[in-house]
Amino acid sequence: MDILKGKRYDVMLVLWSSDKPLSANEIHTINSSLKMPTIRRILEDFLKENIIEVAGLSMSGRVYARAYRPMITQEEYLRTTTKEKAIKPVDFLSAMLEDNDISMEMLEELQQLLDKKKAEIER
Repeated sequence: MDILKGKRYDVMLVLWSSDKPLSANEIHTINSSLKMPTIRRILEDFLKENIIEVAGLSMSGRVYARAYRPMITQEEYLRTTTKEKAIKPVDFLSAMLEDNDISMEMLEELQQLLDKKKAEIER
């Protein structure tokens, strides 16, 4: 089951991209296309589903706001989702390489990952 679709995924992208826990207001500041009521509802759902946790409180204006952090990394999510959907790594990479936005730096990073995995398997 894909637990992150649409706006839910957008909220998680903001949380994953941050090196610190974020409040709903901070999420809105980073991605203003997300409306505050939507952000709050998604965060509450995520808490119930154990996708995020409250990492503390932060000042938001003159009030304290809960700050949230993900309990699953983006890599873990992608790995689980591709396994559940039975997507083969070769098919996934092939589709990604068709993207015109791939830079030489991304290709070099991908090559390093492939070389590392190949060395692990050969041991």
